[in-house]
Amino acid sequence: MSTTDSWMTRPFAEILGAFHRGKPLPAAVGASIFSGAIGCSLGAKAARVSKGNPTRSPEGEGIHSICAEAETKLARLSQSLIPIESEDGKAVKRILHFLHRYEAGDRSVAVLDGLDEALKEGIRTPFSVLLLLRDALEVMAGFVDVCDHNLISDLATGAHLCMAAGEGLYLVIQSNSQLLRDRAHADGALEELSQILPDLRASTKKIHDTAMAILQS
Repeated sequence: MSTTDSWMTRPFAEILGAFHRGKPLPAAVGASIFSGAIGCSLGAKAARVSKGNPTRSPEGEGIHSICAEAETKLARLSQSLIPIESEDGKAVKRILHFLHRYEAGDRSVAVLDGLDEALKEGIRTPFSVLLLLRDALEVMAGFVDVCDHNLISDLATGAHLCMAAGEGLYLVIQSNSQLLRDRAHADGALEELSQILPDLRASTKKIHDTAMAILQS
């Protein structure tokens, strides 16, 4: 399995086996996408069960509407993550190509500029995933108060998977930004990153705290 192979649709056991055998797999962004997609799917499952059947009471209709909308959004977000994995594989391949040339002593303008452009793509891709994860966590936090108590652990697990993905993407962006010669671009990326991550953490905390209160009641 190469870094440009699409592995999101492969059997889960095959993916785990590849990790165990140490075979090449997509880098941190690909793994974060995988985690985020599972998290969104768990959230969609919780919303689907929670919406139940619409009742004639205003409260029942309201819950059904909230959860139905959440299910649709989370399913769509999960599917939106999948194509980005192949983009990341290409970005990683380009970064490694120029890094190998640089480390071999090639300091030509073509290599330096090529590496910077590849790193910028290596920042843009995880940012696009981060924005989708932020949306997903906001959706989950939006219906956690009406989530079926039997599915609250599924919802919380999904949220934590999305948050873990976000933390991994944070490290990727930090790493690629440090290598950039274009410091203005790097500083801008880090500034934007500092604004996104707190949103993810706040949504995750709300979901986690609500789930714990329910499970301990």
